[in-house]
Amino acid sequence: MGDVVYVGSCSGIFYALDAGSGDEVWTYDTSRDGPPGQFHGDAVVTDELVVVGSDNQLGYLYAFDRETGAVRWKHGFPWGVSAQVLRRGDAVFAASAKGEVVSVGLEEGEMRWRVVPADERAELERPVDPILVGNRLVVGWPPGVVDAYDLATGERAWRRELDAPVATSLAKTPGGLAVGTAAGSLVELSPDGEIVKSRRLGTRLYGDLVAAGDCLLTLGWSAEQGHFVACVAPSLEDVRWSYTGPEKWSTLRPLAHRGRVLVGIDEALVVLGLEDGSLVRTCPMDGTPRGLGAEGQTLYVGTVQGRLHAFPAGGYPVGPLPASASSGVSDPDP
Repeated sequence: MGDVVYVGSCSGIFYALDAGSGDEVWTYDTSRDGPPGQFHGDAVVTDELVVVGSDNQLGYLYAFDRETGAVRWKHGFPWGVSAQVLRRGDAVFAASAKGEVVSVGLEEGEMRWRVVPADERAELERPVDPILVGNRLVVGWPPGVVDAYDLATGERAWRRELDAPVATSLAKTPGGLAVGTAAGSLVELSPDGEIVKSRRLGTRLYGDLVAAGDCLLTLGWSAEQGHFVACVAPSLEDVRWSYTGPEKWSTLRPLAHRGRVLVGIDEALVVLGLEDGSLVRTCPMDGTPRGLGAEGQTLYVGTVQGRLHAFPAGGYPVGPLPASASSGVSDPDP
């Protein structure tokens, strides 16, 4: 953010890096708190703090001083916080890997409310990335349950049980919110948790739903099409385009950046046009892309091999697409 890039690693170290040079500004080694944690969600960055969750046998919700990396406060959770942390005003909200949902004061780290799973939710592990809808925090649990909590009190406002496991993050739609299932459908829920409509795309969906312009981007797989990324109308009325890759995507969150959609495969980035899904270019990479991010016109690519690459706008290398890939507009469910 600004002159500093914040990135967590699977080795247990969280980095603050100079955006221009990549030099370390500060680091935090989670092994000082026990088994090294892993970082899977973006950080919430304020004027003073960097708040991020880590996960392992014991993971933490950390608040680091933005300038020095000193720990301002932290809360431990069994198996940690692997889902995205969200902010509203002076509070942050998180869902732990074992089903706890919390509201924490941003500045002092006081626990404002904490919902501990009852027996009925004891097996609902590792939530997908939640969202804020109005005055509610909405959390999806893999076995096929979506819960909404009042931001002020933590009381559960509603619960919706789906007919298939939850397989993607949640995303806002004009009518409420959408979630993808392991049965290959995008399901739209109203703000009150009622099922509005469902759109089948493939055998299964996975990764993060990303709202970008007039697209709701999703990753999926079907026996006929293989691994694809699709642009679905936010209303779920139609599939505007679908692009089939040569293999399973290595990045679980498509990145929409400057009119393009970026997804990773082994040792390459695939760059598509956001408007029509046409292939723009393929960028060979020194490693397999895992995390994608952007700040202004700069693109950041983290790899499985532990490198972070920064590319100026339009400055990343160009190469041929593997011959097994295809492109064009298609509708998996005409």
